[in-house]
Amino acid sequence: MALYRKKAIVFPISLITLTDFVPRRYKQCSCDRERKYHWSCSRILTEGSYITQTNLQCLIFRIRELQRAVGTVRLTLTVPAWLLRKKYLVLVKDLQSPVPPLPVDRKMNWTLLTESVLPQALSINPALTEHEIRRRWSEGQNCHLCWIEGQIAHYRWDTSRPAYLPYLGKTFDVHEGDLLITEAYTHGKFRNLGIHTISSLLAMHQAKNTGFTRVIGLAACWNSPALRAMRKAGRQSVGTVGYWHVIGTRYYFATGSASFDDKGNMVILRSQAAGQGRL
Repeated sequence: MALYRKKAIVFPISLITLTDFVPRRYKQCSCDRERKYHWSCSRILTEGSYITQTNLQCLIFRIRELQRAVGTVRLTLTVPAWLLRKKYLVLVKDLQSPVPPLPVDRKMNWTLLTESVLPQALSINPALTEHEIRRRWSEGQNCHLCWIEGQIAHYRWDTSRPAYLPYLGKTFDVHEGDLLITEAYTHGKFRNLGIHTISSLLAMHQAKNTGFTRVIGLAACWNSPALRAMRKAGRQSVGTVGYWHVIGTRYYFATGSASFDDKGNMVILRSQAAGQGRL
């Protein structure tokens, strides 16, 4: 296991734990060689103990999302562990092997996210901001929307270009022939309908038809629903990536086919990705 150290501003632990669940702002930074954007301190830090109503709502929203994924009992154990160590599984589908068939669901209508439906897209996930959407657009990412009965039930972001992953604090360097799914989210009202699995299969079929050879995605180690959906769609774990958070300092690690290049960007080694089982 390789470890990477990244310096960060040191803040009291009580504040760090709260802000891990609160969306933070981006700011331009000329000294950041990795990306033009990086995390800046949210209002909860820059204004001491003052918490805005929006931040508090997002905090409650994220805790409820975590509770739905792990259950009330595991929540008390998952949160402290997650605040100390962030760990994501890397799941890959080799498109040169057979892709599972795509189920036909006439209730689902798929479109791309555009300016005209931006308010509706923002309404289903309070943790996703307009600024973040425009940042992803500027990187060349695409957002696919799933509509059911006139409502947005699910969205999926993907790209074939290098993409900054805010939750990891690293840029994912996408190789030629790879399609990276940076985020997938299903509205609570439409969960347990298999939408995430269908979305993954749709991405694979579209990628294969346009010449891509791999589909890559990441999921938090505790996110059992997302991991089940991704594995059901035929993806396999090829490694892990994450970091230890110790008194404001991040110590990055990567295992399996996941690694960091000399610039600190995350990469997935192609030679080791094919045919690996679950980790």
